[in-house]
Amino acid sequence: MSEIANPREYLPHLIVWSTFNIFAALAIAALLLVTLVSQRRAADRALLNLEAIFILTSVSGSILVWTGHALDTHPPYALCLFNAAIGMANVPLMAGAALAVVLKVWGSVMIACHIRTRGVVQWIIWKPFLLALPYLSGLPLFIAGLIIGTRDPSKVYRGSPLYCVVENPGVQNTASAFGAAYTFSCLVLSVWTTINLVTTRRRVRRIIEYPGVSYSFVCRTLFFSIFVSVAFVVGILSLVSTFSAIVPDVVLSSCAVAVFFIFSTAKVRAAALPLSYVMLRHLSYFILYTKS
Repeated sequence: MSEIANPREYLPHLIVWSTFNIFAALAIAALLLVTLVSQRRAADRALLNLEAIFILTSVSGSILVWTGHALDTHPPYALCLFNAAIGMANVPLMAGAALAVVLKVWGSVMIACHIRTRGVVQWIIWKPFLLALPYLSGLPLFIAGLIIGTRDPSKVYRGSPLYCVVENPGVQNTASAFGAAYTFSCLVLSVWTTINLVTTRRRVRRIIEYPGVSYSFVCRTLFFSIFVSVAFVVGILSLVSTFSAIVPDVVLSSCAVAVFFIFSTAKVRAAALPLSYVMLRHLSYFILYTKS
């Protein structure tokens, strides 16, 4: 077993990371609820899936914080195992959900710009495939983490100041590779989409409503791709770094916050910003020092 990380030595990073995750979980939950109530059947399923997955990953990835074990070097075994196993799946889940949204936007723009590609593109952006894409890689990695940790409990420990790990470089590298591949695909498709928009200009804006994706949603998704590029760099760094390298994890946690601010409405943001201030002042410190 590698060296156990002491979270107290990285308290500023832990506070920032915890605040990002707590805010993202609550704010995106509010966004999801508002979207379901206001848009109902008109809501984009890929975007709803993205929001649900980012809620799941924000809560499960920081479960030690939510349960008051943020500063424990030896959290309860069952809690640590769950945190470690879901941690293996979180990056592919988030990256896969982002890819599904980008694919939907790319497909809509392709159909608008090149009507002859409609038949092929519709197969690529088939709704069940887009919804299942994140789970096709995330779920097997989660199960693998549970199996490895159950068979050999000594492999489950606080390997990072932020979370527990299951010591298995092969599975961990596989998770990072999935994340890097998904985010790289997002970047390629985003550049492709941008080129299509630039070359066709106003014509696309007039006809893009036909495939069912608004021009505003396209622009929001392309803006989100900037944060996807950050996640791509983080994925590459995680392939060559150790479990205790925490800066990439802190940066990645900001992507969930970006999801809220990019895809939310002004009214939802206005309601959530005071909440973020309260959490910044109270919630993170309360949870972190519960066990101190």
